[in-house]
Amino acid sequence: MAYSLTSASALGLDLVRTPGGGAVARLLGQGLLVEPGAAPVPATATGAGQDPAGARAAALRLLGERATVPAVDVRDDVVESRSPGTPARPVSVEELAETLTASLRRARRDLQAVSLGTVEDLLALARSLPVDATGRSGTGAPHEAAAGLAVREASDVRLGAALADGVLAELLLGCGDPALAPLARELLRPTVGGDLLPPVDSPGDAVEVPAAASLLRQVAAARPEALRTPDRPVPAVWARHVHDATWAIEITGRTRTAALAQLDLVRALHRAGVTPAEAAAGVWNTCSGAVQALVVADVLPDDVFEVLVADLLDALDEASGPA
Repeated sequence: MAYSLTSASALGLDLVRTPGGGAVARLLGQGLLVEPGAAPVPATATGAGQDPAGARAAALRLLGERATVPAVDVRDDVVESRSPGTPARPVSVEELAETLTASLRRARRDLQAVSLGTVEDLLALARSLPVDATGRSGTGAPHEAAAGLAVREASDVRLGAALADGVLAELLLGCGDPALAPLARELLRPTVGGDLLPPVDSPGDAVEVPAAASLLRQVAAARPEALRTPDRPVPAVWARHVHDATWAIEITGRTRTAALAQLDLVRALHRAGVTPAEAAAGVWNTCSGAVQALVVADVLPDDVFEVLVADLLDALDEASGPA
């Protein structure tokens, strides 16, 4: 799927499970905060006026496409290998149950690892982030068409390219291989993380909704086990209410604010020490739904708001209370 600011929760779920995803989220959040008409990115930012096309191509080859869920076939595990013509040994109920349990564990791990987008999708989003003349975030072709197909300023194009290069660099650094550091440095531009991009130090700093900013700081300071709320709503109910919150965000024009909050949530969960498996097993959904609800708390029905935030707020209150 193509990432967009409207589906920032899906983007966040991928980033929170990606090595280097916290740094990427910080960079994208800074890109969302750039004021219209910001100073152009120097064309020679990478040195000697060279465009790092070779570095980009090398980085994309190394990172590759995200994996999809492999097919799980229990029968392949149950039938043991044997010579042609040899009759199959009957499988006991206990052996079948053990094999099925192992297959389900593997399926769960595979599902937790599946990504909703690719590296190319992430780079496309980064290139589209510079704000337009109205001060609203660019969200790709549909928004540009609605705005009269306004031509983006050359400085915005260069800034988008710099953000995309920075994203690639952070993904490379997240791999943890020192041999990739020179390639990452070749992609990073001095303006990325420098004076052109507003500083974003702590989770919540960029969020325009005080309640959401406060929640992000609590999440960042929480223990991972406090975020694994045991009484999450039924998935179908949760999904319906998140859709309601997302629609409210869209019609109130708070897409940029909600996207900033979701990107900051990635950083908050990284600081809290939440693992990719924990995030995929429910922590992300619980926290992301609460963030969405807080951004539009003034327009959401009370029952929808309660379902999305109550369990997480209760868990955080208990975690910060007296021992």
